[in-house]
Amino acid sequence: MRRALGAAIARRWPAAALAGGTALSLAGASSPSVQEPSSWFSAPPIAPRVPVQAELLRQVAVRAEAVLASPPHAFKRCARVWEKHVSKEGLGALHAAQFGLYDAINRAAKARAAAPGAELPDEVLGQLASALALGERTVQSARLAAVESASSRPWGAAMRGAKLERADDREAVPLDRYNGKLVALYYTASWCGPCRQFSPHLVALHSQVQAAGSGAEPFDVLMVSWDEDAQARQAYAARHGMRWAACSGEVADELTLRYDVKSIPAIVVVEVSEDGSQARLVSSNGRVDLAQYATSGKVEPRGWLSRLGFGLAKTPPSSS
Repeated sequence: MRRALGAAIARRWPAAALAGGTALSLAGASSPSVQEPSSWFSAPPIAPRVPVQAELLRQVAVRAEAVLASPPHAFKRCARVWEKHVSKEGLGALHAAQFGLYDAINRAAKARAAAPGAELPDEVLGQLASALALGERTVQSARLAAVESASSRPWGAAMRGAKLERADDREAVPLDRYNGKLVALYYTASWCGPCRQFSPHLVALHSQVQAAGSGAEPFDVLMVSWDEDAQARQAYAARHGMRWAACSGEVADELTLRYDVKSIPAIVVVEVSEDGSQARLVSSNGRVDLAQYATSGKVEPRGWLSRLGFGLAKTPPSSS
C-alpha cells in the first residue's frame, strides 16, 4: 500500500504540475536537502511579478520532489530499512502530508492552466506554501524518529546475520573480526570524488596501526558502502589498497541510519565489546579528526587517534 502510494505520487504529480507549461516542472531540477530553510515562506505577503513567482514555484517544485519521492530524499541512503524504524502513526502522518502537498500542487497547476501567464492567487500560493512546509517538517520528524529507533538497538542485534566480505573482492569476512576493537566505520562510494581523495589518508593510517603491532590498541576499518554495484566497489577498494571488510545493502542502510550519516566521505568510530553485543560511540567526526591529523599532526588528547598511539610527536600518515 505504502509503496503503491509513493509510486502513484511520483508518477502523477509532476504531470499535473506541468499543465499549461507552469514553472512547477521538475525537468532538470536538482534535489536539495529537506533541511533547506524555507525563507520565502516566512517573508511578508507580496504580489511578485510573474517571472519572480515562476522562480519561486520552480523552487517549490524541487523541494516538493524531496518530500514526494518514494522514499523521501531524506531516506534515500537507508531506503531498505527506514520504514521499520518509523511508527505506524509516523508513517500515517507522512502519507497524509504527502497527499496534502500533492493536492495543493494540483490546485496550483489547475489555477495556472486556467490563466496562463498570470500570477497565482495569494490563497493558492498560501495553501501550497503551507502544504510544503508541513511535508518537510513531517519528513524531518520521521527521520529523527527513525534515527532514534535505529540507534537504540544493541549493536549485536543490528548486525545479526550481517554478511561481510573483503572490500576489494568477494571473500567472506566473519563479523567477530571486529570484537574487542576500536572500529572506524568508513562511509564511502566509488562515485564520490571527495571519497577518492580522502581514502588514501585512511589507508595510510590503517597501515601504520597494523605496522605498530601490539603497541597500538586493536583497530580495524569496516567500509559501509553506498555503492549499489559490487564490482564498482571492489575496483575502487583495490585501486586504493583498502584491504578491510565491507558491508552493503540492508546492513549499510542500517548503519547509515543508526549513526545519522547524511553525506560522504564520513567516519564514525565505535568501540565494539569483546563479545560483539554492544558498540560504544567514540566519535562521529572521524573524518575531520583524521583530516586534521593528516595535514598538521594534531590530535585530540583523549580522542580515538591518541588511543591508537598517534600524537604531536608522531609523523602524520602519508597518502602518497
